[in-house]
Amino acid sequence: MVSQNAMSATCAYCSSEAELTREHIVPNFLYRANPRAKFGFNPKADRFITWEAQIKDVCLNCNGLYLSKLDSYAHQFCLENGIDRPITDEKTIRFVYDFSLLSRFLLKVTFNCLRFKGQDTEWVRPFSHYILYGADHPANLAIKLGVEVAPCHKIAESERPHLPDESKHWDYMPPHMIRIGQISGMLSSFIFCRYVFLNNFCFYVIVLKRSVAANEIRTALKQFRGALPNVIFLDSHVKAMTLKVSSITAMDKYQDTANTLMDKWHEYIREQG
Repeated sequence: MVSQNAMSATCAYCSSEAELTREHIVPNFLYRANPRAKFGFNPKADRFITWEAQIKDVCLNCNGLYLSKLDSYAHQFCLENGIDRPITDEKTIRFVYDFSLLSRFLLKVTFNCLRFKGQDTEWVRPFSHYILYGADHPANLAIKLGVEVAPCHKIAESERPHLPDESKHWDYMPPHMIRIGQISGMLSSFIFCRYVFLNNFCFYVIVLKRSVAANEIRTALKQFRGALPNVIFLDSHVKAMTLKVSSITAMDKYQDTANTLMDKWHEYIREQG
């Protein structure tokens, strides 16, 4: 439903002049399954938020029809792959997916996040029709999807005294995490890298310029693999793969981000009294 204060402007996806509705940055079914994931840091506002992040720049037709179909696929995908279950001592995971639908969904989440944070959308905006309709994506751009299954952190006995009472008896620390951002150290004029973390599953969206020489692409992908050796690239021609569970835990993967926000976190705690 269009809210009473909806404004007529240009839709971020189809560019039509229409009344705009609110679009969740990630589907609200993920927030329902992971209520703690509502807590996150918004660099544009320079503050922590505790609600379901939304942006009001999508027309009703795109929001209610095309994007909702992608969210429906994502819901089924998460159920089929057990995205909400904790990964602990498993060695491999059977992973079922539709490459086109999964890439469109991850691009949608990435595009939403970039607009929400007020960041540059130059790399993703050309995919708007691909996201909406599954049409051919821009001929000058190629997409690669990577995934890393990062297991839960096993709690050491020395850590238990420092844990909240509710988690002192746990064997593993579940991530309950939805995080979207840029991969550090991958700055290039011809490659775009973003991550979407859903609990133990870390997805990577990589967009490459086809006009770039093949050896430069190989060098960039080698750099990516060097920084993230446990990432497995998905085959676009199959519907399922067996993924090896990473040697790096979900907590380890979030450590760099946590460290950069530590000062702001202490400030937030002081403000909360």
